[in-house]
Amino acid sequence: MSDDYNFWLKDHTVVSPVNPNEGLHSSLRDRLVKRATKAVNRSINMVKYSIALVLWERMLIPEFVA
Repeated sequence: MSDDYNFWLKDHTVVSPVNPNEGLHSSLRDRLVKRATKAVNRSINMVKYSIALVLWERMLIPEFVA
């Protein structure tokens, strides 16, 4: 490399080399987050339906629609 090139680079941030598996890791991470989010949503729905069913059985709400 020429000295001129090094002169221009010395004040800039150096970027580390890219991990060749980063795309795969990113994809797997995204799938895991989706799966976890789906499981949380399923759990929240289960709790809502359970509460509604208990309230309906005790006649505290007029109808229960599943």
